[in-house]
Amino acid sequence: MRYKKQKTILAAALAAVLLVTSAGFSLPVRAETLSELEDQKTELEQQKAENDEKLKDLKADITKQEEYLATLQEQQRTLEGQIDTLNQETQELDDQILALEGQISEKQKKIDADMETLKARLRALYIAGDASTLEIILNCENLIDFAEKTEFIKAITEHDSKLMSELSEDIAGISSEKDKIQSYKDQVLEDKKDLDAKREELSGLYEEAQSVMDSLNQDKSDAENRSSELEGDLSEAESAIDAWYEDYYAQQNTPDDNSTGSGDSGDNGGSSGNGSGGGSNGGGVSGTGMFIWPVPGYTWLSSYWGDGRNHQAIDIAGSGIYGAPIVAADSGTVSYAESGGWGGGYGTWLIVDHGNGYSTVYAHLSGLAVSQGESVSQGQVVGYVGSTGDSSGPHLHFEVREYGVRVNPLNWFSGVG
Repeated sequence: MRYKKQKTILAAALAAVLLVTSAGFSLPVRAETLSELEDQKTELEQQKAENDEKLKDLKADITKQEEYLATLQEQQRTLEGQIDTLNQETQELDDQILALEGQISEKQKKIDADMETLKARLRALYIAGDASTLEIILNCENLIDFAEKTEFIKAITEHDSKLMSELSEDIAGISSEKDKIQSYKDQVLEDKKDLDAKREELSGLYEEAQSVMDSLNQDKSDAENRSSELEGDLSEAESAIDAWYEDYYAQQNTPDDNSTGSGDSGDNGGSSGNGSGGGSNGGGVSGTGMFIWPVPGYTWLSSYWGDGRNHQAIDIAGSGIYGAPIVAADSGTVSYAESGGWGGGYGTWLIVDHGNGYSTVYAHLSGLAVSQGESVSQGQVVGYVGSTGDSSGPHLHFEVREYGVRVNPLNWFSGVG
């Protein structure tokens, strides 16, 4: 990993520090290395934040895509139900048409049979001709009898004609009903054709949506893997920074560093804490072991230690705080100061080393009042509140570190916030 390489570079830099310590130029070399490490960590934090935001968006997109797929599935189920209904209706219409065709066939058979009977009668009458009429006359007892028999023959003929006419009307009626049913069936089949086309369209949409879902799930998996990688990189970056501080404080606690110091708590709302005084390498100013509040007159905290986002500091804010003077929480040496840059997200910032492993960090400043390597006294103005670097508004980002490890600043203050 690049952080192992960074540690190698750091070791070389620290070796160089030891070579130039006697010349008094150790702080700039150490500070430059720390700045690079902080910048790398901030870059990783930004990458992880962007990746986490991407992962959040992907999860939201997946949820929407799942809802879309569910909607398509519901539409498909509804469509299949409609198609099943039309298929059933078509079958029922086919049954009705078949029944009507059966009725028509039966009536047609009846007509055909009656027609044959009528033809036979007419053919017999035609062949009989006048002889039949003469025979009827000769066999009749009188004219009345003749008239009655003639009327009877006429009635039979008319009956057959009427029966055939009625059968023909029945066939016409049944045929009309059949035509209506066939027309309705044709419409049903047309509707089914439309539904089949819609089903095909929905099937295509579902396949496309499922493909998008598969792609989103793959992107989500990649983002989750990337998040794990970045977490590992961040852990290595933090370890590299911890190693920097370990080496730094190892130098501060060399046998030459035999001075001690103690003092009373300062003013400006300070209270006693668990820090203790100690000399600084190279004759630096020793801290009192007591911290005072770094922004006199402003005690409202916009962010606390932890604060649900691993915020290892406190943010001091308030109306009109921009440009307010920031004072050193304790005496010490400015071990690092950077102005006008990104500063690993800190913007313009500085570190004051108070000796005995304790240091304080002041970040997002609008300007510095001290320089790197300068000794400062407790309560001395070291800078001014601003909103530089990764900041959403004017405030002081205040950290306390014990041998490079961040600890809760409120351990030194009570009744604040």
